[in-house]
Amino acid sequence: QILASQGYKVRVAVNGTQALASMAQAAPDLVLLDIKMPGLNGFEVCQQLKDDPGTRDIPIIFISALDDLKDRLQGFQSGGVDYITKPFQLEEVLARVRTHLFNRRAQQTLASNNQRMQRELDLAGKLQMSFIPRDLEQVDGSQFSSVLQPARETSGDFYDFIPLANGNWGIVTADVTDKGLGAAVFMALTSTLIRTYAAQYQ
Repeated sequence: QILASQGYKVRVAVNGTQALASMAQAAPDLVLLDIKMPGLNGFEVCQQLKDDPGTRDIPIIFISALDDLKDRLQGFQSGGVDYITKPFQLEEVLARVRTHLFNRRAQQTLASNNQRMQRELDLAGKLQMSFIPRDLEQVDGSQFSSVLQPARETSGDFYDFIPLANGNWGIVTADVTDKGLGAAVFMALTSTLIRTYAAQYQ
């Protein structure tokens, strides 16, 4: 009733088994969990949620009349992010709910940004490698071999072997400042310009 009056959408489970079944259908943003319940107790429910990849990141706040240090420690050890003892103050519960929901959204935003960054790095890597010569030309009296290994992540570094007039060859080695998609795009433009000018002015 307290949470609903503040605009939160609330689902209620009367025991641990029902809570697990409800969360299997649709995972919430936050769990308020009692400890003394029929069947599975709160610690057991929390542990099962933390063992499940689909629910392990959901913040769990214990609300219990148990106030011993060992109970609090067990709550945190089983995966809870907070522990509120009864009787509780309304303002305290709402403040902690807001805090942990904010932290949860911040973690989700960070994870989303990391995924987007990884996709960009993967794209940059494919773009980079698409401009790297795979089969080097064989020239009488010479043998070419090459390797490119980014130090930490995808970069815009590249090399090229460009045929010139009179049987000459141009060898390009470029170190592009910065990493990621921007560097790879700059590399693609630079590589194209070099080949264009080499063809026009050789």
